[in-house]
Amino acid sequence: MTPSFFKKLWPIVGDDVRLLVRSFFASGWFPPSLNETNIVLIPKKKNAELMTDLRPISLCTILYKVISKVLANRLKLVLRDVISESQSTFLPGWLISDNIMVSFEIMHYLKRKRMGMDGYMALKLEMSKAYDKVEWPFIEAVLLQMGFDRRVISLIMFCVSTVRYKITHGGHSMGPINPERGLRQGDPLSPYLFLICAEGFSSLLKAFERHHRIFGIRVAKSAHVVSHMLFTDDSYVYCKAKEEEAASILHILQLYEMASGQQVNFSNSSIFFSKNTLADTRSCLCNMLQMSEASNNSLYLGLPCIMGRNKNAMLKTITDYEY
Repeated sequence: MTPSFFKKLWPIVGDDVRLLVRSFFASGWFPPSLNETNIVLIPKKKNAELMTDLRPISLCTILYKVISKVLANRLKLVLRDVISESQSTFLPGWLISDNIMVSFEIMHYLKRKRMGMDGYMALKLEMSKAYDKVEWPFIEAVLLQMGFDRRVISLIMFCVSTVRYKITHGGHSMGPINPERGLRQGDPLSPYLFLICAEGFSSLLKAFERHHRIFGIRVAKSAHVVSHMLFTDDSYVYCKAKEEEAASILHILQLYEMASGQQVNFSNSSIFFSKNTLADTRSCLCNMLQMSEASNNSLYLGLPCIMGRNKNAMLKTITDYEY
């Protein structure tokens, strides 16, 4: 049933919908059929032949979305108190542009830094299938650590863990599939739960920073030290261009993967070095981290990280997206 069905017939079905929602928040349970989700495979290009050529779109039921939206609206009211400023999305008053501006300033600093004994590097990390690999026990553990009430956690985890999928493609339906991990793209709760998941990564980085195992970047004497900026599956980690700090980053990524299920796609990740980093050091760190060195025209959140003299060429990507 579509949203227009409920809007048109609200005088008839409205009381039943309200009763269902209130019943869930009172009992912590709803019928399993409410959480059945159809996955529609949309071709990314003509004559799609491989699974990678198809984009999965999750279609949740409207009644489930009502419950999930109520939970999401309540959750986002308190997340600003427990989510660090290094994550600047989905929360009221925080903008994607905040991360872009900070990252732009840091990359500009790295580009101009030609003096000093210590070189610095910015690791642009891309998580592989970020939403699909989130481990449910990790979400629950982080919620508990943040101090959420167990009853609230129970409501959230019931919504997440009772999902059943059916795959629809070419007029045929396959399933059901009972997953044991992952978040749905079309679920109103998912963006906020992924913020909570990524906060585990942020906490690890801060812990290593406190113990002086990694050092962030300070672009000016009066500026704050910045060690990372996170946005769903696109993240930046800043540290000194040293083997010891690279080893610490690898250890952090390993711990985070073991706990949360999140894996870095090293082939799509890259490293940008400050100008004063020696060529031998760059080569050694790239091999150690299994990443390539970033070019000057690399993008972060769809915008160029470095602005050269040819502004028209650098900003052409914006017009390409628009048209």
